[in-house]
Amino acid sequence: VPGTNERYALEDGRIKLRYRLALKLLYSVANRAGVDFVLASPTRAYQRTYQQFWPGKVALHPAVNFRLLCNSAVAKSDKRFTVLRYLGCPKRDKGIEFALQVGMAAAEKYSIIQLVFHFNSEFHGANRFDEQVAALRYAGKQYANVTVLTGNLSSLEYDALLQGSDMVCLLYDPSHYRIKTSGIFWDVLRCEKSAWLVTEDSWMNG
Repeated sequence: VPGTNERYALEDGRIKLRYRLALKLLYSVANRAGVDFVLASPTRAYQRTYQQFWPGKVALHPAVNFRLLCNSAVAKSDKRFTVLRYLGCPKRDKGIEFALQVGMAAAEKYSIIQLVFHFNSEFHGANRFDEQVAALRYAGKQYANVTVLTGNLSSLEYDALLQGSDMVCLLYDPSHYRIKTSGIFWDVLRCEKSAWLVTEDSWMNG
């Protein structure tokens, strides 16, 4: 658990064996190929866990996915407070259903905010949420305050979306994200002026 000396326990023996064999093989192949391979973890809890299986030293790197922001920010055409409600692949444990439900309610009630959703329709199983996305679009018609982006975003589009948002919501299910986060968290962290809304009891809330 972050902030303590407690290890994250892998309770399933099959998973533990899979990790041990995979990392041992990776370490062996890297040595034979003469590759200076560094295994890094974004949290101390994962660092301690992987260290149980990795023969070398596991590094701690809080921004494993870091890259500089593209200089793609443009002036917002809509001067309203912009809230990025959802970003990335449509997954239940990343709060898409909750984000859509709250987004519908907010769109119908608040004309002073602009709600932006990235709905990656190319992700496997995305069509499960088509009806909810359609309902969200309908809810935003009165004040024209809902924007839904679909498909995969290029690096330029992705960074422009982050830089154009006044607030970013990462409403991940805390039962899945109590001790882990996603690369999106680190991507958003590059934007110094963005406000945050995260789930209570999630790692990000700490």
